Amino acid sequence: MSNGVGKGNAAVRFRLSSFWNSLPLWALIVGCAAGRPRPNPPTFTGVETSAWLVQETAPVERNDVLPAFKAAARNYGCSTEELGSASSANIVGESRSYYGISASCEEGTVALITLEGGRIRIGCAQPTTRESCDALLRNISQR
Repeated sequence: MSNGVGKGNAAVRFRLSSFWNSLPLWALIVGCAAGRPRPNPPTFTGVETSAWLVQETAPVERNDVLPAFKAAARNYGCSTEELGSASSANIVGESRSYYGISASCEEGTVALITLEGGRIRIGCAQPTTRESCDALLRNISQR
């Protein structure tokens, strides 16, 4: 004697098993899409381009802007890269120099380059707005 309940349960079991069998692939696809890092912008050269929004500061009285920015960006959780990095041998050992720092953060990428006369040129990787760039700089500087 069949009341049709068994047939309905088999259909539900089939649909549920299909869902669970497809879940790992679905979860993997969503996980990869959500966890995909932003593409790296081209190296900041201090010039406004389609890849970089640029602003410039007045002269600053500090000579440790780049190391301070690098430390603050790392404390904030950004990865950093020295721009224009060069090394040369001297009597004491090796001397390293660079003219800028690029910080790649969850919210975006920001770079600082020192200029003649103590000015700083700031670049934020596109897509961004001046407000978002300023907010990222504020967040980094508060670390």
